[in-house]
Amino acid sequence: MFLVYFLIGSIFASTMMCCFDHRDNIQYFLTGRSKCDTCGAVLSWYNLIPIVSFLVARGKCTYCHQKLSLRYLIVELITGLVSMVFFPQVIVHNPNFLFTLLIIIVMMISDMTDYYVSDILQVLLLISVIYYLFTTNHPYYFVSSIILFITLYLCNILLPHSIGGADLKFVLIIGFLLEPLQLPLYIFIASFAGLVVILVSKSKYISFIPFLGISFLLLYV
Repeated sequence: MFLVYFLIGSIFASTMMCCFDHRDNIQYFLTGRSKCDTCGAVLSWYNLIPIVSFLVARGKCTYCHQKLSLRYLIVELITGLVSMVFFPQVIVHNPNFLFTLLIIIVMMISDMTDYYVSDILQVLLLISVIYYLFTTNHPYYFVSSIILFITLYLCNILLPHSIGGADLKFVLIIGFLLEPLQLPLYIFIASFAGLVVILVSKSKYISFIPFLGISFLLLYV
């Protein structure tokens, strides 16, 4: 069953990446065939199997042999693992949280795909969290979340570009669900994991919402 959740998550990630890549051309996304971005060749069904197709083709287009972006494999793998670990627990123990979990996953995919998360997704996350709070007996922690938001915002003023605007909004909204004493650990886990990735990949910038999302799910689900 866990494998099923992994497959569903990776397929969902692949679909969402295609959607984000062609968000300016909805008609293409709905009716067009998937093509290689380099040579324009129409991809066969066996080229579209998440993770497997990338590994079998050794990260290259099977037609022009152009190297593919590693982000496809990374996003599909991470989303598959997140789905495998957290979906069973949410469906069984906390089904009211399912919509919030879906929004978090979409935001993670969006940030990993092109370092961008729209305000529409932020609003949907806020609505889903408020709905969850009103339909359950879960306490809400607005004050501590706002304090954390202000603290991070001030840190961002002192250290420009240390955290993005989308990250701040995400922390503010998702902080409503975490106990005050959990917030320092929440930020520490996300920051530590992000720092490790920066050191290993030697990148100057990373998508931070995936780390914030996974850190939150580890503490909450």
